[in-house]
Amino acid sequence: MSGVYCGGCGEGDLLPDPGGTGRRPVRCDLCGWTADEAELPRKWPADDEAPWTKRERKAAGRLFFLWIDLDPDDDAAVFEIMGLLGLENLSLAPRVLVELGARPSAETLRKLSGVRGVRGVRLVP
Repeated sequence: MSGVYCGGCGEGDLLPDPGGTGRRPVRCDLCGWTADEAELPRKWPADDEAPWTKRERKAAGRLFFLWIDLDPDDDAAVFEIMGLLGLENLSLAPRVLVELGARPSAETLRKLSGVRGVRGVRLVP
C-alpha cells in the first residue's frame, strides 16, 4: 500500500483487515487504527524521520497506544481523562488516540471506562 500511512500514529504498516468495513479495510499493525484504504489520501514520508521511531519505542516497551471513544455531545469527559492520564492536552473528537510512555494500570483503564461521556477504551497491545 505504497504512499498510504496510518492516520493514528503515522508510522504503522496498514495491513488488510478482513473483518473491517469499507471496500478495502485496513488496520495499523502498530496502533490498531482502522480505515478504508480506498478512501485514504496518498502521502510520502519526510526524509528527516526521528531515529527513535514509534515502532522502536513500542518494541522496547516505552510506547502504548490507547484509543478512547467519546460521546460527541459531552465534552466534559476530556478534562477528567486528562487528569487521570496526566495529560496537558487532548483532542476533542469522537475517537481519540493517546500515546503513553508507560502501560496504564488496570485501575486507570477501569476509571477511564467509568468516566461519563466515555463510550469505550481500548489499549492496543
